[in-house]
Amino acid sequence: MKRGLAAAAAIAAALALPATAGAHASLSGASPETQSSVGVPPTDVRLRFNTAVTATSGAIQVLAPDGTVLSGTSRVSRDGRVVTAPVSRITRGSAYTVRWRVTGSDGHSPAGVFTFGVGVKAPPPTEAVGAGGATWKDNVSRWLLFAGIAFVIGPLAVRLLILPGPLPPALERRFHLVTTIAAFAVIDVGIAAFVARASNALQLPGSDLLYGDLQPFAEKTRFGIAFLVMTVGFAVVAALLMLAWVFDRLELRWPALALSLVLVTGLSLSGHQGTEPNATALSELADWVHLVAASVWVGGVA
Repeated sequence: MKRGLAAAAAIAAALALPATAGAHASLSGASPETQSSVGVPPTDVRLRFNTAVTATSGAIQVLAPDGTVLSGTSRVSRDGRVVTAPVSRITRGSAYTVRWRVTGSDGHSPAGVFTFGVGVKAPPPTEAVGAGGATWKDNVSRWLLFAGIAFVIGPLAVRLLILPGPLPPALERRFHLVTTIAAFAVIDVGIAAFVARASNALQLPGSDLLYGDLQPFAEKTRFGIAFLVMTVGFAVVAALLMLAWVFDRLELRWPALALSLVLVTGLSLSGHQGTEPNATALSELADWVHLVAASVWVGGVA
């Protein structure tokens, strides 16, 4: 009993210590709010952090659509938690970009970007001033994401619909191995794709990207929501496939396949078909059918 309690205490400590040591400054609030639309032009931009920070005179930059800097000298409050920069020449009918960078007490330098509109809708952070467009990394990540999904859906469809009966152990093990590895690959690639897309807007080097503020991308962009839902969803798929393998509960493959088919919509909705102005529900459905058919074909043949 004592050994069990000691082990539990050790595990709790191990879980608590990294969380404490890993705490770093992060944005907890902004005025104007991130991705918001305000009716009156603001006279300053204020950023609130969860802990005290230090900042240079250019910690906050407010940019007009043409890239003109509209902000003045940034100042830090007495408690170090609020950084403020005065702004001028903000007019109704335009959207503006806020880029910020501070230094936390742990020496890390979190940074971020968001937009706000004055009397107009704020554009997504991927369209902020200075943001880079899609690169070869985005294209590669999307192809890898499709390949991972195909190697989940294709083998599952073949096994459940075409080969529903008993199979030789070696072949059954191959179905288990391929689909489970592919599900975990989708999770990893999904995270990498999301970070790569966000980095185009943040314009940070790889070492600083670890402390970039990804919240506006995760919560207020279509691609961010789609990728995160897919990542969490395929974690459930991977769990179902692992349980089916370990406990020989092959019926768990059915909900894994059904959930995978639903999650394919994320790849469609986060792509050009779901974001172009003339996209309709019918065109998105057609794109989903195309992706499912391609996944079954590619994954099934392989």
